[in-house]
Amino acid sequence: MENKTVFEKRDAVCKECGCIISETFIPFINKWVTDKCECQKLKERQERAITETNKRLFTIRDYKRQSGIEPRYKTASFDNFIPAEQTKKALRTARLYAEKFTEAEKNGTGLIFTGNTGSGKTHLACAIANTLLENGIQVKFITYSYLLQTINSANDYGVTEGETIRSLQKARLLIIDDIAAQNASEKGRSVMFSILDKRINNLKPTIFTSNVTSLEELKTRFNEQIYDRIKGSCYKIELLCESHRNL
Repeated sequence: MENKTVFEKRDAVCKECGCIISETFIPFINKWVTDKCECQKLKERQERAITETNKRLFTIRDYKRQSGIEPRYKTASFDNFIPAEQTKKALRTARLYAEKFTEAEKNGTGLIFTGNTGSGKTHLACAIANTLLENGIQVKFITYSYLLQTINSANDYGVTEGETIRSLQKARLLIIDDIAAQNASEKGRSVMFSILDKRINNLKPTIFTSNVTSLEELKTRFNEQIYDRIKGSCYKIELLCESHRNL
């Protein structure tokens, strides 16, 4: 083994760019180790940036694929929402919620959009979802009727009812569309309570859309427990206009 001064240094030439760099002798491995040139450091930073970008894009694609957003609303945005005079405030509030989602998330604050059929409730909810998905935030979307259908047929697809419910409980943002379209069955109340209770206790925001004119109607359609949880965890946004579908 060479008898050299501990951590002796000498000049070397970078094979990439020809700059003068240092080599350090490491005695315990009896080897000269070349310091990284600035060009090598830059290349590594660029490679890490590309890797992170690709990872982020993959995550976004995966979240979009698993979001459950229906084809009609995959392109829903704030820019292509056509507001009536009465829904401009709703549009501003929905846009602000998407912009400040991480703040709302800190205390689990969600939204409930109410209004007539075709007033734009689902469009605004999905505009929030699409904005968040583009920023790498996981969102799950499901209609209330399909939620019950999925729960009832879960075992037919090799997935248990508990697994289906847990996937909705864990989503960073959950959107349940068209709740209270009719009075809920005992099964419907049980499923809704299980999802809501877990999400609220874990400060996970939920967005609802509904045709109810007053949140009080949720007591009749569901029960007081569910009404209390929705009212206590969600900011109400009313869309008071005629159906856009008739335009």
